[in-house]
Amino acid sequence: MILIAANQTEDQLHILIEDNGKGIEEECLRHLNADDADMGNHVGIVNVKKRLKLYYDDAATLYLESVYGTGTKVHLFIPLKRDRKEQKDIK
Repeated sequence: MILIAANQTEDQLHILIEDNGKGIEEECLRHLNADDADMGNHVGIVNVKKRLKLYYDDAATLYLESVYGTGTKVHLFIPLKRDRKEQKDIK
């Protein structure tokens, strides 16, 4: 099963992707959540992190949580951009 949910706060979008698969072992999970880790064979996660960095610099976050044998949750926190009308009103 895969569950995808999204919530919006005032300044960011939180996207949650959750599965009920086998989960990720604790050591691998720490490695995947490290900002400076060499991802080796985890090409998909590397690509998502690079793209978030490219578009949002340090304002976006990818974080994984998992219990081995239970499933995994992937959290994406993406800043919301103001639309042009709001930007003009601020000036």
